[in-house]
Amino acid sequence: MKKVSIIVPVYNVASYIMRCMDSLRAQTLPDIEVLFVDDRGSDNSAQIIADYVSSHDLQENWHIITMPENGGPGLARNLGLQKATGKYIVFVDADDYTEPDMCRALYELCEAEHAEIVMCNAFCHIEEDVSILKNPAYKSANYFLNRYIPRLWTFMFSREFIRQYNLQFPLERSAEDSYFIAIAIMHAQRVVQLQRPLYHYMVYPTSISHIRDPKRYRQKLSVFARLMRYAKEHNLMSQYRWTLYWIYFKKAIVTSAVDYISSIAAK
Repeated sequence: MKKVSIIVPVYNVASYIMRCMDSLRAQTLPDIEVLFVDDRGSDNSAQIIADYVSSHDLQENWHIITMPENGGPGLARNLGLQKATGKYIVFVDADDYTEPDMCRALYELCEAEHAEIVMCNAFCHIEEDVSILKNPAYKSANYFLNRYIPRLWTFMFSREFIRQYNLQFPLERSAEDSYFIAIAIMHAQRVVQLQRPLYHYMVYPTSISHIRDPKRYRQKLSVFARLMRYAKEHNLMSQYRWTLYWIYFKKAIVTSAVDYISSIAAK
């Protein structure tokens, strides 16, 4: 069993993927596997990865998985979860990069604390400006979920924990990371934080999350309605009822309305 599986959805990232791969190859923790999930974009990202893997003799631990058809980042991550063999799971976006000791630091904390979930902080790069993104303090699941922003790439998850509860990303192509984090946090018994920035989050005007699309608000409404159904089906509603109502109001209604109005105004 590998210590960590890094799952990287790949879609039209030819301009950025080399930096991401360099950072993953520089990881100081041994016994890591990297799963690139090709989501059938229109550029040569997959070929760049294949050439890199071949030229650095990484075939044993780096793998390219191809989606049957374009499905979005959530479904790409689900396919990566099916193929992963690591004790722990990390998700990395292909247009970002990591600190060399990210996997080692999170892995060692997971092992020491017997945690199902650990999280760190991140550097945020907007052109020449760099700031620190911090997750809310984890005082309780309700406290965290009332304040969280879906920074999936700052988390490490136990794969056994993911399998135990069959945690998966939803079909929708917006807020899928927010959904996954919420259901994971609601199930977790042991969550630990490391107050160090170990991930580099890059903000580009052309990133999907920053493109104003009038369809995205429908996707968000669908995702958070799905989250409410999930809580009811898994008997989590009584413990998280008011938190879930707040999440739905804030992330589904308010944020979706802002996205929709912004997309119309941008036309």
